[in-house]
Amino acid sequence: MSRARDTANQINRVNSSAADATAITVDSSENVGIGTSTPVALSNQKSLTINGTSVARLDLQGTGQLYANSTEMVLQGSYGKTVAIDGGTNKHISFRYATAEKMRLDNDGLKFNGDTAAANALNDYEEGTFTPTVFGGSNAGTAGSGQRVGKYTKIGRQVNVQMKVDYQSHTGSGELRFGNLPFTSGTNTPSEATGTLMISDVDINGSRPHLTLYMSGGVTYCQIFQSGDNIGWSSVDVTNEIAAFRLSLTYFTS
Repeated sequence: MSRARDTANQINRVNSSAADATAITVDSSENVGIGTSTPVALSNQKSLTINGTSVARLDLQGTGQLYANSTEMVLQGSYGKTVAIDGGTNKHISFRYATAEKMRLDNDGLKFNGDTAAANALNDYEEGTFTPTVFGGSNAGTAGSGQRVGKYTKIGRQVNVQMKVDYQSHTGSGELRFGNLPFTSGTNTPSEATGTLMISDVDINGSRPHLTLYMSGGVTYCQIFQSGDNIGWSSVDVTNEIAAFRLSLTYFTS
């Protein structure tokens, strides 16, 4: 290696031993070029310009690399290494197309298309299973043997649940309720939610044939209401008999 200086342009160069090709250039504005004698020079900025034959690559302590070619730029962690991007306290990470912000990640969550409102941030996604309970509103009682399974998806404040509930008998009384839902329903007006259901061997009022799954605010259970032509709705109550339910509900948390 050898070192040369262009005093006219105040440029320092480090030459390789291979035919004295320029390896590193530092210009008078302290811009650095590797593989180029003309590093990018922008007003009020310091630049590191790396030119390779086909790929420009920056390796970082054996844990990852930043590289670019004619079609893409990639930040890549080495095998088994984590890549973390940290925007810092009270700052955000911005994803842009050209100069337009398409996505932003901050302490509120994920926002889109330049939106900065905390209320519009997507701050949660979760999937899971749960075991629904079935009980009476006046006397909880005990459900006999049968399959009781549930699954849910939570996207932000929205919760989607599906349940399969069967039992051979029940000792409870009062409103028939399905509990142990994975999240408490919100109390913001309107806080109520309705869903769909299919039933088998359930005692209902013949004058109220229309059934709806219903969830009020601030609870972790839902229940069935029945209604008919020109009459008010009423709840379906627990009865000591074989029953089967297939339930689907979407509700919101606070």
